[in-house]
Amino acid sequence: MHHGPATPYGDLVASASACASAGAVCLTHCLQSLATGDTELARCAALVRDLVSACTALRDLAASGSPYVKALAPVVSTICRDCEAECRKHAHPECQACEKSCADCRRLCEKLAA
Repeated sequence: MHHGPATPYGDLVASASACASAGAVCLTHCLQSLATGDTELARCAALVRDLVSACTALRDLAASGSPYVKALAPVVSTICRDCEAECRKHAHPECQACEKSCADCRRLCEKLAA
């Protein structure tokens, strides 16, 4: 038996999931840095914490085809943009991977909101 796609947001589900995962890795790196007394990544940690929460929520709503996806997308886009800009300031591979995933997710959110 063939069923159609479960959600029209397949690309968004994948992107938000990747962004949340990259963010979790970045957050772990930031927290490890903070634990040593280095506060350079404090703002990054705060922004990426919000990013992980927002992208996880977006992923879950998009996966279920929720009618709230289009309302949440602009908020997640803003969070991704801010995290992307902060991660761009740091040369750490964890931050660079997070920056890239933020840019990808932001673009999809902007496209959806347009």
